[in-house]
Amino acid sequence: MKPDGAPRPAGGTSSEVTTRERVLAVVVEHGPVTSGAVARVLGLTAAAVRRHLDAMAAEGLVTGGDAR
Repeated sequence: MKPDGAPRPAGGTSSEVTTRERVLAVVVEHGPVTSGAVARVLGLTAAAVRRHLDAMAAEGLVTGGDAR
C-alpha cells in the first residue's frame, strides 16, 4: 500500500479512527508496505490492518498493489 494524500479518515468509532491513523502513519513513514509488515510494526493482526487498509483504499487514501 502507498499513501495518496493524508486527509483524516471519516466515519467509524474513535478507536477505529485512532487505529486507522496509526496504520496510515506507518504507510506514510515506510512507503509501499504489506499489511503483514504494518501489523508487525503496530502489534495488530494482519486481518485488522487489512480491514483498515481496505477502508482507506475505498476512501482514496491509499492504493493497493499485488505483492506477487
